[in-house]
Amino acid sequence: MKILLIISLSFLFAESVLGQNDSGVKSTVTLSGKDTLVLKKFDQNKNLVFHKIFPQYGISQILGWSYSDNKVQTYTWSHSNIGFVETEYEYDSSGTVVNLYTYETDGHSPPDDLMSFHSVNDLKNSKEFKEYVNGYRILKSTQFFNDDLLFKEIKYNSEASIDTFIYSYKNGYLISKKFTNKVNSYPYEIIYEYDSKGNEIQWMKVFRSSDTTVVYSKTYEDGKLIEVKAIEKGELTSIETFNYWKGKLSSTQKVNKDGIEKMSSQITYRKDGRIDYIDEINKYLGQKKRTYYYY
Repeated sequence: MKILLIISLSFLFAESVLGQNDSGVKSTVTLSGKDTLVLKKFDQNKNLVFHKIFPQYGISQILGWSYSDNKVQTYTWSHSNIGFVETEYEYDSSGTVVNLYTYETDGHSPPDDLMSFHSVNDLKNSKEFKEYVNGYRILKSTQFFNDDLLFKEIKYNSEASIDTFIYSYKNGYLISKKFTNKVNSYPYEIIYEYDSKGNEIQWMKVFRSSDTTVVYSKTYEDGKLIEVKAIEKGELTSIETFNYWKGKLSSTQKVNKDGIEKMSSQITYRKDGRIDYIDEINKYLGQKKRTYYYY
């Protein structure tokens, strides 16, 4: 469980850096030595449409998005061990999202040659995906929106176990996310705090009023995020810092509670100011990689 958590957190860290879509980027390729790790493709509207994760730790994945009038219609995730998961977006007549429905595979896996697909359309034309759509899938979760804000999410684990998440807002900012499960004795709430400029400065996960297990605090300077501190069970576990050059993010560093560097990134820009490539080091996974941007 611990290694999965580390991998998950490192993936989120990478996404926060690699999520930058510089003007006109058509694709990005992430390499570790000569091995390709990740391939991303974008459409002319800068929307991410294809995300292939090559085999790592015995797992390969393809993620894809379809759009209409620049609005997401479906998000498709294929996982070599789990199978297919697809989210369908529902909009009202004004084009405002109202519901999201997520379906999981029911006993069927994606194609064995998952990495042979070079687009989501190719994947969706596979026999396995057509079987998934035509009956071998189950509703896993439903998300409900009001005025473009998510206010309720229901996850169906089984007939006896249903997770419910309730979201609360103030002046358009998320201030609370509450989790309950009728067979789970550990409900929790995530509370968010903001500064006067609307920057999120802290979120904390609370199981009971006297039990705040996780706290993330954020510091800004001139409107830019410069530091994130993570505290778990009252102890500092990590500090992540963000450095800028001429207003652009130039590097990041994450250290553990002992001040030992565990993750870092360095961003190199082209003469025209767009990203050329990003170097990353992840000592949790023993991995060095470089992501190239193609325009």
